Formats: sequence, structure tokens, C-alpha cells
Amino acid sequence: MIYSSPYADIPLRDVTITERVFEGLALTPDRVVLIDGPSGDSLTAGQFRDSVERLAGGLVARGIGPGQWWP
Repeated sequence: MIYSSPYADIPLRDVTITERVFEGLALTPDRVVLIDGPSGDSLTAGQFRDSVERLAGGLVARGIGPGQWWP
């Protein structure tokens, strides 16, 4: 069965998924953007971006780049 959204399609843009997710986060670095329901722990936009960039840096330092998989 194919499901279709009742909403209009969102036009694609020439940006990476990371650029799209980070869009606007720098404008409000202290805004809470993620909350863990069971624990109530939260991350601000700045903490989220920092965590993602640290993870990416760690992967690059280990030789893992775009399109590569961990052996």
C-alpha cells in the first residue's frame, strides 16, 4: 500500500542533510531543541551542534568520511 501526505511536497534544495538540520541553530544557541522524554535531559541548539561536530570530527580522525562504513 502506498501512503501519500495530504500536504504539498517540500521542494528540494542543493544543501546537505547536515546543513539543513543546522539551519537556524546558530541564531538561537541557547534554545532547547531536544528533550529526552524518560529522563527529561535536554540539549540546546548549541550543545546539539557541538555534539554532532565532535562526533563527525572523531570519525574523520579515524579515517571515516562521507560514504564510508565502519568495518
